[in-house]
Amino acid sequence: MTAPKDPLPRLIVWNVGQGLWVTEVTWNSCIHFDAGGEKAAWKRVLKHCHGKQNIFFLSHADWDHFRFFENALKKLTDICFSLPKLEWIEPWKKNRLRHLPKCQMPVRDYELWDPERDLPQDIFESLKRKTKTNQRSRIFRSVLFQSVIPGDSTQAQEKKWSHLLKTHPPRIFLLGHHGSRTSTATELIDNMRSATMMIASARYARYRHPHVSVQRRIRDKKRPLVRTEDWGHLIFLK
Repeated sequence: MTAPKDPLPRLIVWNVGQGLWVTEVTWNSCIHFDAGGEKAAWKRVLKHCHGKQNIFFLSHADWDHFRFFENALKKLTDICFSLPKLEWIEPWKKNRLRHLPKCQMPVRDYELWDPERDLPQDIFESLKRKTKTNQRSRIFRSVLFQSVIPGDSTQAQEKKWSHLLKTHPPRIFLLGHHGSRTSTATELIDNMRSATMMIASARYARYRHPHVSVQRRIRDKKRPLVRTEDWGHLIFLK
């Protein structure tokens, strides 16, 4: 009898440079939260995920969050994509995303907060008219690993969903917008006292993420900060 590829479930924060790709690996599936950045470790991704069901959740339509979607469609099996609304993103992005096979499964178990679903309609309509997509980020979580992945959510948006972290306390938190100074407010950190690991998927050497002000806020709250730039792929076992 062949042993399973992954004897223990694991959460992997891939070292993609400046970008974001997080994968929840189980024996029969890979749940991917975004998949973008400057480089992809396809050999290792295929080792964990080839031959399994692969579901990709996209937080928002920024290139550094979905750059590898089309390659994933060619390389992985049994694949589908859960996408935000496409009618109000740039045409070139819409053209890259619209042909991807859509997931028919409900996403609620992985979707902590969705501006389209959870904001009052008039506020959501005002967001649709903005050029920036960060404020429209969906917030995802891996229940299995008590992790929260907030895309590029800004401090303005954090005020609308950070209270949910009290009822869904994360152990692992991915810094929003790669640790930009416009994300990860003190109030947000205070709402997740259970967090034992703060992670930055970014490149400080080139983009200055995570910003020094964010690093200071995390340090003042005595939370550990780990960067993929320093440590490479980060693997958490269940």
